[in-house]
Amino acid sequence: MEDLKKLFVEFLQAPTQENFLNVRNAVLADAQFDPYTDAIDGVPKMMEAGELEQALEVMKHALFPHLVLSPGAHLNIAFVLHKLGREKDAAFEHHISQMLQKAIEETGDGTEARPYLVTRTSDEYDYLFAHELEAKTQALAKSPDGKHEYDVLTTTTGQQIWFDVTDISRVLARRMERAGEASE
Repeated sequence: MEDLKKLFVEFLQAPTQENFLNVRNAVLADAQFDPYTDAIDGVPKMMEAGELEQALEVMKHALFPHLVLSPGAHLNIAFVLHKLGREKDAAFEHHISQMLQKAIEETGDGTEARPYLVTRTSDEYDYLFAHELEAKTQALAKSPDGKHEYDVLTTTTGQQIWFDVTDISRVLARRMERAGEASE
């Protein structure tokens, strides 16, 4: 985990595509990484109840490895920090969110030929949110050679945006394999 944190700090200090991909590869390789973690599912209720410090702790605890590259997670942390009056920290988390959004966008152009690389499917919806778009449909597609999987989101404006989810599928397959071995 310390290596992952070190790589993330390197990305923050020098937000290059190479540094982003290094962090992404480390996240994907982490045996604990769950691209569909439910670790923060209780946060909205905590926030509604005014339990902002608890919500912040839950979100921070889930960052590594699950949400560290999630623009939306950092934006939510920024929101909670703002509500707590910690404006400097909120501004920093907001900046991280923007850096991550930009890094994802630099992995492609959202077309079938150059889809965006995401680490979690929620990153796809973070992209839509950042561009004030709304999904109308979502479909799974495979490359002609069967080696890549894509989420294809069609927006309410008719625009198709492609996201490469191959690595997410591999992580899920690896997790399912381990779960099967554990139950034997």
